Amino acid sequence: MLLDESMLLPVPHNVPTDTAALTEPLAVAIHAVNAAAAGSNCAFAVHGCGPVGLFIIARLRHVGLGPIMAIDPDVGRRAFAERLGADLVIAPDADRQARWWEDQGAALGMSDTPGADARRPVAFECVGKAGMLQSVTEQSPMGTSVIAVGVCMEPDTITPAYLLMKEMSLRFVFAYNPAEFQEALAMIAAAPERVAPLVTGHSRLDQVDAVFDRLSSGLGEVKVLIRPQELSR
Repeated sequence: MLLDESMLLPVPHNVPTDTAALTEPLAVAIHAVNAAAAGSNCAFAVHGCGPVGLFIIARLRHVGLGPIMAIDPDVGRRAFAERLGADLVIAPDADRQARWWEDQGAALGMSDTPGADARRPVAFECVGKAGMLQSVTEQSPMGTSVIAVGVCMEPDTITPAYLLMKEMSLRFVFAYNPAEFQEALAMIAAAPERVAPLVTGHSRLDQVDAVFDRLSSGLGEVKVLIRPQELSR
């Protein structure tokens, strides 16, 4: 295979191959955090704790940002979110989410005024299913920056007037740039043991359909690596 040297990064000896393979999804998370212009004055909600959602939590903590609320129906993925540093980890629950935002001084109602010490609300949508964007806007405070990271592959509907009256911003992000990919590998190399547990399984190329079934089963799977050379005999 002919490769461009300028596009290659050396993997440090302290990083196992399986862990190095996490560079790509981590780079997506870094790009999403950068797009949010996240800072110390922010509070974060991560909707969906698949690989990218979990890496967003890890990235926020790596750069010293928080507080973070993580929301996912899968108990196994919630455990990973807690392990990576989320302050509140819950199943979808509009009332609990509202109470958490109130604790951050956010204005939940259109006639409410943010608290004097209110943080700027940022919500990452990492599910990518129809209806999620509208749900996130309804469950987020006034002035929230909504970062759409999940890839919804079907038509979806939002109510623009709702975002307008709540003065929200909605930004879609995709992939990453070369510098963010390089930063992802550097972050992994600094503490590979922190992200290594996110590899929850391995499979063969001829079992990819079954892998996607496992990932959607609600049994705590996060990242399953495919080893093409391990073909069935």
